[in-house]
Amino acid sequence: KNLTLRIHPKNGQVWEALITVLRTFNNQQIEWFKAGSALNYMASQKKKIDDFDKLFSKINEI
Repeated sequence: KNLTLRIHPKNGQVWEALITVLRTFNNQQIEWFKAGSALNYMASQKKKIDDFDKLFSKINEI
């Protein structure tokens, strides 16, 4: 699969190039990379679950 590479040089410009790369990351590792780390990814998933639980508990109160 093609990956999109975004480069943010110190001068503030942003440019994007669609490149084909050979990669060794699996899909889960790519998600961790996008989140900044595996711990950040897990925290974001926990927040989604907590938000859903809060919404569901409010629905049950009705």
